[in-house]
Amino acid sequence: MYEFLLFSSELSESDISLRDTYFTSATLVKFAIFFEMGDDFILSLIDVHSPSKDDLTAFFNLAVCNSSVHLLEELAKRGADTQTGNYYPDFLPIMSAAKAQSCPEVIDFLLSKGASLEAHTDFGENLLHLAADNPSSEMLKCLLQKIVPLHPEYLEENEERDELTPLAIARIFGFRKNQRALIKAGANKKNAKHRKDRFWYERAPDEDRAKELVSIRGRNLDRNFEWTPENTQKIISVIQGIDKKVNEMYDKALKVQEFLESLPLPDGVERYYFIKADLDFEPESPLPTADEEMMERLYDATNWNILPSVILGSDRLTQSREQQLYLGLNWDIELFDRPELEHIKIPYYVHALFVDEFSYSLTDMLHMKAEDFKIKIEVSFDGEAIV
Repeated sequence: MYEFLLFSSELSESDISLRDTYFTSATLVKFAIFFEMGDDFILSLIDVHSPSKDDLTAFFNLAVCNSSVHLLEELAKRGADTQTGNYYPDFLPIMSAAKAQSCPEVIDFLLSKGASLEAHTDFGENLLHLAADNPSSEMLKCLLQKIVPLHPEYLEENEERDELTPLAIARIFGFRKNQRALIKAGANKKNAKHRKDRFWYERAPDEDRAKELVSIRGRNLDRNFEWTPENTQKIISVIQGIDKKVNEMYDKALKVQEFLESLPLPDGVERYYFIKADLDFEPESPLPTADEEMMERLYDATNWNILPSVILGSDRLTQSREQQLYLGLNWDIELFDRPELEHIKIPYYVHALFVDEFSYSLTDMLHMKAEDFKIKIEVSFDGEAIV
């Protein structure tokens, strides 16, 4: 729509006059770059208006996010500063390219103009951090090939603001191909964990010890797991059962929300509530692989570290089922990265339960029943919770 209103050949002289009244020539060029109107069209706009060097540098900083190398070369010829940030002076063009560009050749062009692979943001992010947040896995692969031979430590470098490695960032944003590329390049999966609760909950030393014991147990059991046809079918059955359970949980949370929204309220009274739905694994008897004490540790590790599967509230838009349960993708990676599971939909809850926290193992899964995962829905009004 904007492209048509601003740049259509069908605009009358009065339309163009009105457009030029509200938009400067530099702003029109920025819109043309943002809407990817084509190199020739963008350059024709630039040549008509003879922009200043500052404007050309601003165009370059916008174009480096999604435009072709050809457009960048032409902007450089016309006088754009190719190595200076514009909107945020410390956020350099190579950083913008790493974070948003899908064409790896842009990196080569920027390097030829003097950009550095050692660039870091004010928050301590290196180019791998930024590329891990980029949906283009080709861009990340390009930077990995260039950076890791020179600076392998960048794979484990922490972003100062949130203490996240590049792999942790790829996990948070659900970019599976980026995760695989980083792991293949040597990223340590152990350093990729991120504590969502670290801002408001500090674990006691005994809890840390319990979590460590749980993790060691899970790793040892997984190491000895055999993917026989019988075991594989059992794993698939449990995953599909849990998948059905988390979808049932989402449906129940929606029904609670629909009920709360239907309640009449007196005039002047605001509707404020918060819905949090979780699954708790509550087997009738301890797993054959764990005694009662270990089951308590397993429950604690799960209870404090697995993200809530559904969160709804009156003050926020309801996220879709896909966003809440699958975070935009099927979590068939790492432990579940097998040909037999290629077409099995794995919710994020399962990945967190069996991979991120090592709370339970594949061996445990052989003895689990989907009905032992209990749905718990908590509704809060002004901070007071009702389960």
